[in-house]
Amino acid sequence: MKLSIDIVEEIEDIHFLITQLNPQMSLQKLKNNYEQIKNKEYKLYKAVSAQATVGLIGYTFNQDLCVGRTMYIDILVVDKNYRNKGIAKQLMDFAISKLHQDKKAHCIRWTTRNDLIEAIGFYKNKVQAPIGYYYRIDNPYFKE
Repeated sequence: MKLSIDIVEEIEDIHFLITQLNPQMSLQKLKNNYEQIKNKEYKLYKAVSAQATVGLIGYTFNQDLCVGRTMYIDILVVDKNYRNKGIAKQLMDFAISKLHQDKKAHCIRWTTRNDLIEAIGFYKNKVQAPIGYYYRIDNPYFKE
């Protein structure tokens, strides 16, 4: 599938994709989250086919103590109606090309929920061997 990958200009345009991962994510909460990260080297791109927006990838660069400058992909989602058409691969290849443009970064990290079996398989095919895990501990003081 031929795609263009464009920077997200309007957060409203991608809300429907976010809710495919988190159905409870309101548009206002998404806007609030985006406002907090958009000026911290955060980039958000959408994959557009001739018909519609079909995918999304968001990443930032962090400085990690042990590995140095690292690209962190915090979201990669493809519309459920367009999955298994190579869109996620195109988005990941796009992000990797951005990693290669950054002469100081040499590591890429991402996370996925452990119940997203297809996503886990996709990511496993992108690496030689996983080097870490990501865990959630709920904060009893956190209130939405």
